[in-house]
Amino acid sequence: MNVVQADQSCEHCHGKGVRLSILKNNLKADVCGCFKCELCNNEGRLFREDEQGRSFMADCECQTLRKRVNMLTEAGLPGKYVRATLETYQPMNNTQKVALSRTKDFLSDFKNRPMDFMGSLIYMGNPGTGKTHLCVGVVKHLVMKLGIPCKFVDFFHLLSDIRQGYSEEKAEKSIIEPFVESRVLVIDELGKGKKGEWALDMLDQFISARYNAGNKVTLYTTNYKSELPKRKKSKMGNTTFVNTADGEYQKSYEKETLGEVVGERIFSRLSENSQFLELEGDDFRKIMMGRTS
Repeated sequence: MNVVQADQSCEHCHGKGVRLSILKNNLKADVCGCFKCELCNNEGRLFREDEQGRSFMADCECQTLRKRVNMLTEAGLPGKYVRATLETYQPMNNTQKVALSRTKDFLSDFKNRPMDFMGSLIYMGNPGTGKTHLCVGVVKHLVMKLGIPCKFVDFFHLLSDIRQGYSEEKAEKSIIEPFVESRVLVIDELGKGKKGEWALDMLDQFISARYNAGNKVTLYTTNYKSELPKRKKSKMGNTTFVNTADGEYQKSYEKETLGEVVGERIFSRLSENSQFLELEGDDFRKIMMGRTS
């Protein structure tokens, strides 16, 4: 019997029983007002009988939905991605199609081997290519479909919280522990912001703790690539040369790789047992702005 009964015509949840909104810039999930449980009448508890016929009070099956709704709120997803799911992701080219396909494979593996699943995904590419959208879709799926606790964090913002915590005499551990201990973690905008020694030390500590745990899964998004495109070469007779006045050539010297940004030790940890997914394409947000202007 399906205990979850939600109004299919509800404009808030569209029959899913879960209402999403934005609170303090983060996604907030609630059980929708149209939700009904035929077993407990929305009480959340009901009487059951054991094998000896003795009655006892226990959680109703509908509590699974309520617990997962709370977990989704606690994940810390950005509010602007309130409607983002894997189903709403629209790949614009082959690299984005591959990223979506690999993401779905990742979720399938997680479902089949939840206790021993290892591996991470690193989404790389320019802004607006859908890296964060895919990660948010993963979190929503893992939480609501599989009940897997997840956390989402912009690491640059986390560093700011740690610095603020110093002034309030809060220990680093109390701030970062929820993210270090989370079964699945999304680190958004890896490499963003100032890259001083303290920031890299914190990143190293953070990633090493999850790496050494052995059962943590981390997803990363970054605007940096694992390697830069090869510079175009031309040939004149038997001599090969590059045009140093070429704009692309000059830009290649202005860019850094992810390894250069985070350092060899951290990049080595990131690379082990991870899939690098490079998304190419124009900034989708700018494309949409152009269509509405």
